[in-house]
Amino acid sequence: MGSSTSLHAVTPVTIPPTRPFTRSPAEPRKPPVWPAVTAWCLEHLPLVKAIAIRVHENLPVHVDLDDLVHAGIIGLFDAATKFNPEKAGRILELRQAPH
Repeated sequence: MGSSTSLHAVTPVTIPPTRPFTRSPAEPRKPPVWPAVTAWCLEHLPLVKAIAIRVHENLPVHVDLDDLVHAGIIGLFDAATKFNPEKAGRILELRQAPH
């Protein structure tokens, strides 16, 4: 007796063509200044590790501390590249305004 294998029919999927990403002219983004971004990230790396250690204390044993540190570094770099000092100044003004 031979063994028979059943194959399921595969439905072809059509992927729509993509269009290039365009930023609206009202919101142009300036490219980050890489030496400044790198310096800022290096300055804040100890804070990332300290936060990862504190979070790791409340997580299950199988969660690796290095994974948390890695995720924190990625978040730090992302925040540094997206930082807009003009918006940050306005946010600080709003927080310091009397209620």
